[in-house]
Amino acid sequence: MESKKISKIILAVILIAVSFFVGTYSIDRASIEKRGYDAGYNAAWDKAAKLVESSTTPIFSMQGEMLSIGGTIKTISLSGDSLTIEASPVSTNPLSEDSKPTIRTVKITPVTKIVKITAKTPEEMQAMIKQNQTSQPMMPFSEQEITFSQLKEGDVITVTSDKNIKREMEIIALKITLQ
Repeated sequence: MESKKISKIILAVILIAVSFFVGTYSIDRASIEKRGYDAGYNAAWDKAAKLVESSTTPIFSMQGEMLSIGGTIKTISLSGDSLTIEASPVSTNPLSEDSKPTIRTVKITPVTKIVKITAKTPEEMQAMIKQNQTSQPMMPFSEQEITFSQLKEGDVITVTSDKNIKREMEIIALKITLQ
């Protein structure tokens, strides 16, 4: 009887040991298969991105020169000569590197104009309609000049330059428009 108990204990220990080794093997195998899947996925993604870029028929509209870009202010220099923005993506192609937000530095010069736009009230628009008898376009907003110190982190702005800034990480601003 005593030997039956010992046999059962030994059998239980063997089953536990075998279960442990089988479980460890399958976990390791799953991690290897996962890495193989990731490598295949990344290779296919890169191949698709190259195919879209080399396509003779544009799938996504290609924007050549960019003179302005929008973004959110992340940091403002204490010296008042620059700020950092998280710029909106410059491409709608989801496979392009340009479809991701980028961090850009905006340089402020003495000629940089900083304005805040505000929507006109319906009363102001009505007065403009009555007053405007010429063919001048009526703008639904007004611009008010502000100072650099009135900008805050988190503000949404549009930065305008006289150069193509599509891929520039440092932009010399001609105008900053606070939304």
